[in-house]
Amino acid sequence: MTNAKLLYHTDGNVIDFIEDLIEIGVDILNPIDLTALDVDKLKQEFGNRLCFWGCIDTKRVLPKGTPEEVESEVKKRIR
Repeated sequence: MTNAKLLYHTDGNVIDFIEDLIEIGVDILNPIDLTALDVDKLKQEFGNRLCFWGCIDTKRVLPKGTPEEVESEVKKRIR
């Protein structure tokens, strides 16, 4: 037996099959596309069974934000 965690990488809106991913043993979902998914809803519905990796705005905040904006976004997502 291993303590390894299973990460699944996907793009877009995966809400319709998140339950299936959990059922097959996925522990971590990456990335979370902020334009396609509601992060708060995901956390509420699945947060006790699945870790969400990402959730940072990669189209605006990371490439164009100030260091302070990036820090604020990171702190907002770590909860």
